[in-house]
Amino acid sequence: MNTFMPSRVLNYSSQYSNRSYSIGSLLNQREFYPEYGDSCSSAVFRYFASLHAHAVAYDIHCADIGPPHNQDFFILYFDSPIAIAEVTVYEVYCPGSLVSISGCLIMDPNEKLHGDWVEIWNRDTGESILEFSDGGVNIKSESVMRRCIIKSETTRYSNHANCLCLQFNSEGASYYPEIDCVTVLGDDLNSDLLNPFATESSVDFLASSVQKLDIRIEDKEKGHGDIALKGYGFLSLPDEIVLKIFGYISITDMARISRTCSRLYPIANDYSLYKRLDLRSLFLSLTDNVLMCFTRKCRIHNWNIKSISVEWGFRVSATSIESLVLSCSNLRCLNLANVNIATLSNLNFTKIANFCPNLESIILRLNHQKFRQAAKKLESFRDLRLFSLESADIEESQFKFFRDWICTNKFLTFLSLDSLTPTLMSDQTNLLLDLLVQNCPNLQGLNICRAAVNDQSFIHMSAMPSLKALDVGWSYRQETGSLEYNSALCQMLNSKRSHFTSLIFTACRGFNVDALACIAKTQSILKCLDILGVVSLAQGYRSLELVFKSCKQLQYVDLSYVKGISDREVAVLVALYPSVDIKRAHTSKADEEFYQNLLVNPRYGLNDS
Repeated sequence: MNTFMPSRVLNYSSQYSNRSYSIGSLLNQREFYPEYGDSCSSAVFRYFASLHAHAVAYDIHCADIGPPHNQDFFILYFDSPIAIAEVTVYEVYCPGSLVSISGCLIMDPNEKLHGDWVEIWNRDTGESILEFSDGGVNIKSESVMRRCIIKSETTRYSNHANCLCLQFNSEGASYYPEIDCVTVLGDDLNSDLLNPFATESSVDFLASSVQKLDIRIEDKEKGHGDIALKGYGFLSLPDEIVLKIFGYISITDMARISRTCSRLYPIANDYSLYKRLDLRSLFLSLTDNVLMCFTRKCRIHNWNIKSISVEWGFRVSATSIESLVLSCSNLRCLNLANVNIATLSNLNFTKIANFCPNLESIILRLNHQKFRQAAKKLESFRDLRLFSLESADIEESQFKFFRDWICTNKFLTFLSLDSLTPTLMSDQTNLLLDLLVQNCPNLQGLNICRAAVNDQSFIHMSAMPSLKALDVGWSYRQETGSLEYNSALCQMLNSKRSHFTSLIFTACRGFNVDALACIAKTQSILKCLDILGVVSLAQGYRSLELVFKSCKQLQYVDLSYVKGISDREVAVLVALYPSVDIKRAHTSKADEEFYQNLLVNPRYGLNDS
């Protein structure tokens, strides 16, 4: 049996926001468990307890099942049908709201869900009505150690399902219930074909599929219609055409294709296809054996790999990562996000830095794990251009070393320190910014999301000559708990006229109409503006309209949950500026339906008389 993660969220009743605490977090690997507590990487519904009474009922678009009026839900889709043996729900905060789990098999996830939904577990009875496995189904809620054994009575859908609907009732919760992730243990209907290093049966299947692929042409002049050109199959195409087609195929599929026949083997291993080795799609299948296989191929075929991503590789060891990296002397980007902290601590970063002199980008995401030994080993890198560290737990004694090391990279152009714990205090933030001003003159992108900032912080940012992208989302003023920096912010914007291409002020409570008007006057080349969750834009439509008029290159604006700008005003902007991607999310289905009707008819809801 294998463990499977959902690949898509098909539907949900509500979510706290579309950034932190979003339902999309369910698509990630387990990030917080076995820790217990509040985590911004968990999935959270919009309402809880007494607030739940004000929630709007949602239509789940299913024939046989729908959530009761007072329940939340989400529907998860898995890439392949699974014979379910066990479902694990990681509730990491205020657990106990899970009510039921249902499953079904659908053919097209892009269409509305319909068909035979079958309840496989219910909190009240603890028994299933219908199941998908002869061996039984186990439902586990890890944080409260609740384990229910589900006995099987019958089977349906050939014992497989690829959709799960989880229903929650948070009436008894004291605060927002949080779900880290959901996993399914079972047998995959296509497990043999999904193995990137295929067994003999899948090789035979792929080989026969390729050989059956014929090219058909339409001879209109002779009126013969479609003519099957025998002997001119896929294998007869020139190498250049086949190579072009293979450029659109994932590396895991390429690994299978390379084993189908001697004709395709050299093309599937051509070095031009492997400049970027992105292994994120493998998830739980990413093991040491997979990495070692790619390492051998890299050495045999002289692949010129410049970017490697082993994100979510929490099952790989430091030895296998080192072997792969040390086979790529021209490596420029290394993504180690969500790799096990023990693996990071055992990596020989000094050896990697010496063997890969062109390495200029390192990406880390530690999911609130201790960043100790690994932090010291990073000092071998002195010429990084991009460094990203998210959700790491850095002790105060370690932060000074970490801060000083960052500023030794004089060519740094992008720095992301998102959601560090404990949160950076304003004096720490300002000292870091001051060192960046002195040592990193080429810095173009800065992300200090959830750090404490004040007026002095924006004065430091004004002194950064190359700064073009800034993210201070969810940041706050340490002294008051809110942002009151509009004066300093406007001074910075005035000092850097026509500098910024991206500005993100997500949920900044002190961001107001004056700051928005200043952006309109000073940032003519702005392309991205995110003010999601800003609540202090009373009568802000005129300033927002000025932003659209003055920023001719604007491509993306997020106005979700913004207070002070009505849906009707946003609908007018959508109609006037169709080239701009304008996001507008709502907390209730009624508001969402009203907004969608406004997009079709701007006078919707008005009394014509």
